[in-house]
Amino acid sequence: TTLMLLAKPNDLPGPRLGLAISKRHMKLACKRNRLRRVIRASFSQQTLPALDIVILNRGQVSVDNKEHLWQQLQQLWNKCIARSS
Repeated sequence: TTLMLLAKPNDLPGPRLGLAISKRHMKLACKRNRLRRVIRASFSQQTLPALDIVILNRGQVSVDNKEHLWQQLQQLWNKCIARSS
């Protein structure tokens, strides 16, 4: 997967999520929307510090295998938590 996570500290009590899923790399709207839904679901289950987070797709992302995508998102969240500490 070629997902990129950008994070910056904020002054709010909790984290915020922004998504930039481009049509260039995912032609079908149903696949872009599925990716957004999976990202939001994984974000809501995290205990992240107060960060502004943007997730971008930088290439073809497979949304057909939901478990594989979920694992890759977990790795991104863990890396984000580790770097913010």
